[in-house]
Amino acid sequence: MAESNPLPMDGLLFLALGTSIAFCVVGIVLVAASQLLAIYLRRKQLVSKANSLIDGGPQGVSQFLDLPAWYPRLAPLTFRSEAVTMDREGAEALRRAAEDALAPTPVPGGKLRPEDYAKLEALRKLLDGAIVRTGGTVFVKFCGASPKDAAVLKTGAREAAVAELDHVRKEVGECVDSTAVAYGVAGVRGASQALRCSNAEEALWLLVNSYRVWQEVSAALSDSSGGDDNFSISVRAFEPQLRPETKLRGFVCNGRLTALSQCFMACRVPALADNPASLRTKVHSFFEKEVRPRLTLDRCIVDFALLEDGALRLVDLRSFGRETNACLFNWDADGPLLTDHVRGPDKHLGNDTKVVYRFVHGPHDANGEHLEVWERWLRGGTGILTEF
Repeated sequence: MAESNPLPMDGLLFLALGTSIAFCVVGIVLVAASQLLAIYLRRKQLVSKANSLIDGGPQGVSQFLDLPAWYPRLAPLTFRSEAVTMDREGAEALRRAAEDALAPTPVPGGKLRPEDYAKLEALRKLLDGAIVRTGGTVFVKFCGASPKDAAVLKTGAREAAVAELDHVRKEVGECVDSTAVAYGVAGVRGASQALRCSNAEEALWLLVNSYRVWQEVSAALSDSSGGDDNFSISVRAFEPQLRPETKLRGFVCNGRLTALSQCFMACRVPALADNPASLRTKVHSFFEKEVRPRLTLDRCIVDFALLEDGALRLVDLRSFGRETNACLFNWDADGPLLTDHVRGPDKHLGNDTKVVYRFVHGPHDANGEHLEVWERWLRGGTGILTEF
């Protein structure tokens, strides 16, 4: 019977070394896998917590976002404003007037009822009084919706935008997409100017010719209990120093300003992008010193405006959640950041993450489709955007 030859000593050492290496590799893989699993589970937990805040706002919170609820406390920080309230019958009359105005083809007799004319006349008188008390030049909103889509149809809106072109070209200067940027900024300024009203007839024309307002009125009527509900139209002083392209959207959760975004996403705006760290600090300081002590909501969206003279103003409060445009953020991808569960690195400003600020850094960040639509409108085309 043949005897098996024992492995030489070198072979035994090689086998032992190989076994040790294999065990080390398996150990490293297991440790890495457990760490990845822990990261995944932690991320899943954070997303779940974020979604519970984004999707599960307290019932009835919308009433605190209406102008009559927050304006008395925040009046020193925003534009002079007044709320014109109407009952359910008045809101229904406004909805039927909008349905008549928005109908693709006129319907004989329309939807307005005989009693609606009295309601609309009463609303006209209330609006006229509010416009005078608010300064004589205003813009109007129904609840959270402004008639942006109707503004671009208003006589003179396009001409006002074209008139802005030369001025904007000088501001923009020479850049990669200077022509497109000039059209975008001039377009949004002209359209915003068209929201300006000096009497109730102009205000009512905008409200009843706006699909956005009709949607808001319909939703408000659907959500109401049918009892003694009051619906409000916000009458707000028109601020000539406000440039729509310099609006900023702030995200507030757990009472903290967690993130800040440029609202007009079509192009780089020098006032927002030239010194972003300083601007972020300025907005955060304004929020902490002026806004936060007056807020009664734990989470909400706060829109700010940077005026031509460099002053900050609070523009509006909105609901915190997917029903509000997150601008350069994403409610799903950035949920944990927006809800203050994590502090991620700031895209352009390094790791000082008190408030993450996102702005259009250059043409690669911009929404080119927005610029194309504004340019088409200024050149006489149709298909305008309503988010400006």
